[in-house]
This record gives sequence, structure tokens and C-alpha cells, in this order.
Amino acid sequence: MSREAYIGVDPGAKGYVCVYGAASRQYCHYPLGGDDLLCFLSPLAGCDCIAVVEKVHAMPAQGRSSCFTFGYNVGRVIGMLEALGIPYTQVTPQVWQREMWDSGDKVLSGKKVDNKRTSYNAARRLHPGMQFKRSERCKTFDDNKVDATLLCDYAIRKNL
Repeated sequence: MSREAYIGVDPGAKGYVCVYGAASRQYCHYPLGGDDLLCFLSPLAGCDCIAVVEKVHAMPAQGRSSCFTFGYNVGRVIGMLEALGIPYTQVTPQVWQREMWDSGDKVLSGKKVDNKRTSYNAARRLHPGMQFKRSERCKTFDDNKVDATLLCDYAIRKNL
């Protein structure tokens, strides 16, 4: 059974929210730092939808302020989802990447996989016409927008 909408959330410092509407078959993106994020999510209150929030944690090399920003963004999004009555689940990057990446998407940087480029390749494969830049003036893709889109696709693929 499919839902009316699926929501993918990348809670990074410059994170993104991606919403897929099943009826319109369209994706909408919104930057997490936007002042009216609650207004963006409000129309989804009461509809049959689910949000997938990337489960993030502190890394040893990260500074205190970046860890705080991650925690703040996750708390802010989860608080909004709960206030609106939108069910959500948290998924680690390893889980959703394993599901969404194809062997042809992988980009190596030395001996390690370049996660950002690999996710971008997967997103381009799944959505060839979609723009993944933060704005028209940007020259490169925004990995936060890419991840939010793939998290949304993960929810659709897993029929959460």
C-alpha cells in the first residue's frame, strides 16, 4: 500500500527536506534552515505520510559546534514532525546507502568510496532531469539535497 506522501530529511548543517507527493508524482525540496519549515510541512498533517530522518551521530573529528548543529537540526525536525502528527523513522546512512546505491554509482577516492559523489550518481540515475544545485547560481551539486531525495526514495522503495 502506498502513502499520500513521503518525506526525506538530511539534518546536516545545510540540510534539506524532500517531499514526494504520490498524487502529483512530484518532488519538492526545502532547505532545512528556512524560517518557514513548519509552514512547508503543515499541509502534510493529517495525511497518510511518513518521514525518514537520517540518523546522525557525532564523529571523532567533528568540532563541538558542528555536533551541536546536527543535534539541533534533528531535534527541530523531529519536534515539528511530532507536533504535526507525522510518523517518522530514523535510518543510518549505511542502511539507506546500501539500498539506494548501485555498483555503477560508486566513485573511489583512493581506496575509499566517495560517499557524496556516489550518492550524486545514484540520484542522477534515478532522477535524470532533477536539479541538485542549491540555487541556479551554484556550479556544483548540493549533497544535502541529494541525500534528502535519496532518503525520500528509500521510504518509497521500502514502502514504509
